[in-house]
Amino acid sequence: MKHFGPTILDVFFKPYTKKVWTVEPSKMSPNWVGTRVAKLPQEKLEELCAMSQEELSTADFGWGPNSCFTFPKYGGTGNVWNSMAKKLPENWFKYSTKVVGIDATAKCIRYRVEGSNDVHEMNYDVLLNAAPIDILVRETKLCPEINVAYNKASYT
Repeated sequence: MKHFGPTILDVFFKPYTKKVWTVEPSKMSPNWVGTRVAKLPQEKLEELCAMSQEELSTADFGWGPNSCFTFPKYGGTGNVWNSMAKKLPENWFKYSTKVVGIDATAKCIRYRVEGSNDVHEMNYDVLLNAAPIDILVRETKLCPEINVAYNKASYT
């Protein structure tokens, strides 16, 4: 709020932060974001606002590694995974399923198709996990369960 004011905080930063981190901003400390959020002095912000489009295209915003990032033109971040799936064998993907167990030693996943009680198995060479880490730990039983402060948060 100190850098951008209450309006931008309420309209953009709070909803955006909750979406990105899946945690209420009030439960976060400044250490979470560190260098990920630009802190522009008001003088620099005023200078940038006075620039033309051409000047802005080469201006130094002081954002370091976060000065720009790529984002899929269509379909949001989920489109990255959809595009990847199209390039890999279809039988690698099981949609509308829930993983009910992972045997990391045997390299085997057990899963249930939505709306069914039947459990199926699928062997793997390499497991790419996109689930929250606490779920992976629980399902693989490779180590004792971990207690992550926000392990009950809503996952996106």
